[in-house]
Amino acid sequence: MSVFGTLTTQGAWASGKLLIAKHDAVLPPYCIRCGRPAEANALSKKFSWHPQWISFFILIAIFIYIILAPAMRKSISLQIPLCARHLEKYRALRLASVVLLLGCIPEMVVAGNYLPEQYMGWGIAAGLSAMIAGLVCLIIFSSVLHAKRVDRDYGYFFSASPAFLQLLPQPPPGMIIPR
Repeated sequence: MSVFGTLTTQGAWASGKLLIAKHDAVLPPYCIRCGRPAEANALSKKFSWHPQWISFFILIAIFIYIILAPAMRKSISLQIPLCARHLEKYRALRLASVVLLLGCIPEMVVAGNYLPEQYMGWGIAAGLSAMIAGLVCLIIFSSVLHAKRVDRDYGYFFSASPAFLQLLPQPPPGMIIPR
């Protein structure tokens, strides 16, 4: 803690468009999406990463992927600072994706049971479309940062705003930064 009662940045650096954070990093109290002052309560987020070559097994054998991905996964938890606007947007989009996912099931049941036969297919197709839209929204809006890599000591992230990255110091000399 600093003299003024605010958290000081610890264990976080910026290298170009890359945010580098230690596992116990304290990020500056500015929005990671726009650089404006953040809300007092940060968003607690756990990021997971596994090597990209494991994704190849989705095409070959999903069961091998299901075994390898969790075994090779590395994780890091961070307190993500967001301004009121971006925090509200994040929560609203997450809620919309959950509503689409949960709402598609009863919609398809109702369409299959109560619509006339000539419209039944359209009703079920609308439910499937809502399910796909919910999954896409959940995947796209599930993270305010995207992990490029996570190792034993550090997490490497992209999609932080340039204004936020300017607030961070450069990495110490000799730190190896992945490409």
